[in-house]
Amino acid sequence: MNDIIINYQGKKYIYERLSSDVNGNPRYKIRFADLIGEFDWSENTYNKAVKLLNGVGGERMNTRHHPYSIKVTSYNLEDHTRHFVNRLSELS
Repeated sequence: MNDIIINYQGKKYIYERLSSDVNGNPRYKIRFADLIGEFDWSENTYNKAVKLLNGVGGERMNTRHHPYSIKVTSYNLEDHTRHFVNRLSELS
């Protein structure tokens, strides 16, 4: 398992490396609960977050092996983390 830890605003965000896409670009996933920092959330909240994160490169990854996760193709996870956190602040 290739985990990458990003520190942003005093929180740690743990991304797991996935296989590259068909063009060879690196892909990562982050668990939704890790991204929002809460374990008490609804599926409705997850669906709203996916819609918000689609605009900054995040996509739904809800498979048996990666339940309720967000995937991203990125060469700069720090930048994506910043965009994700800023977008998710709109959920509150």
